[in-house]
Amino acid sequence: MEDLRYLPTRYYLKVNVDGKNVTVNVHGMDREEMERLIKFIASLLRGIEFSLVIIHGYNHGTVLKEAIRKDEFVSRPHTVVTNKFNLGITTYEFAA
Repeated sequence: MEDLRYLPTRYYLKVNVDGKNVTVNVHGMDREEMERLIKFIASLLRGIEFSLVIIHGYNHGTVLKEAIRKDEFVSRPHTVVTNKFNLGITTYEFAA
């Protein structure tokens, strides 16, 4: 697991935790930064059931959107859920 001190402090303002939902806004990140943050959150909450709501944008966030929906960069088993009402949001549902 990555150590939190190796994540840039600007990430801290982009993460919100509400019960079993963790919301992360990846606007302004490149693919590598986004992947690193999502992997960190998934490993940090290892063994815990939660939903990771990823706000990536729709019009200008296609690289991030495609990476989130198609690439398997998170090794922990999860279900990808597309928001039908807001195409700029994708949710990963992790089981315990």
